[in-house]
Amino acid sequence: MFSRRAILVVGLFGTIVATAFARTVTGGRPQVTVYGTIGQVVRQRDVAAKVELAEVLRTPHAFALGSLSDLRGEITIVDGTVWLSYPPPAPSAPGGAPKVVVSSDSAERAGFLVAAHVDPSRWREVKLSAPITSDNLESMLVKLAAENGLGGADLPFRIEGRLSTLTLAIIDGRRVPPGPSSAEVLKKANDLQTEADVPATLIGFLAAKPDERFTHPGQRIHVHAVVEARRMTGHAQAFKAPAGVRLWLPAGTPRPLPSSSTAARE
Repeated sequence: MFSRRAILVVGLFGTIVATAFARTVTGGRPQVTVYGTIGQVVRQRDVAAKVELAEVLRTPHAFALGSLSDLRGEITIVDGTVWLSYPPPAPSAPGGAPKVVVSSDSAERAGFLVAAHVDPSRWREVKLSAPITSDNLESMLVKLAAENGLGGADLPFRIEGRLSTLTLAIIDGRRVPPGPSSAEVLKKANDLQTEADVPATLIGFLAAKPDERFTHPGQRIHVHAVVEARRMTGHAQAFKAPAGVRLWLPAGTPRPLPSSSTAARE
């Protein structure tokens, strides 16, 4: 008979091995966590709070994007720094400036959020030899993810550089009419800001498939932008950048060959 201590040690060892194996076969990719979904927001008008930002920030090196509860504005988190953008105070008076709050902590709550935690050592820069736009970025990322052993998984990414044009969208729930909602209805409720020739950081997530968990219908990427020099943030609705901006993907690890026992079963 094994002693209780021996069983505990064996159990602990098995847990460690299983955890290590799981990390290996997923290629060391960071876990992507979704609180609420875009589908819930668009189709069910579910905009209630799903998570406190403080909970996400407890783990270092948080990267995230989403919307505040009740569609009160936009959330972008860049390496643990929270950028919040609230629409202008008077929705009936266009042209007002959004309110932007930047901090290392926050008592705010998200109605939808997608997040990952990526240590600086786990980012790998990928060279971009062609211009990028909001129209071609998705296809470029799908190709680059596959080439870097990261295909078939949800992935965070970040881009830094000077954008020739950038349109930010900030959701204003006060402008959403009562009744059934849709992607078009929500789009019309955005407050827009367009800038030219700005240095920006894009924080985004690539979905394994377009299932509306954290992307809009028919899309596989969701991107927010931070323009630190002009204290701006929001959903990156449209953008263009010349060749030379810098893209980072999570560092991938080649998948191990199957063991002999696994190969035999296959």
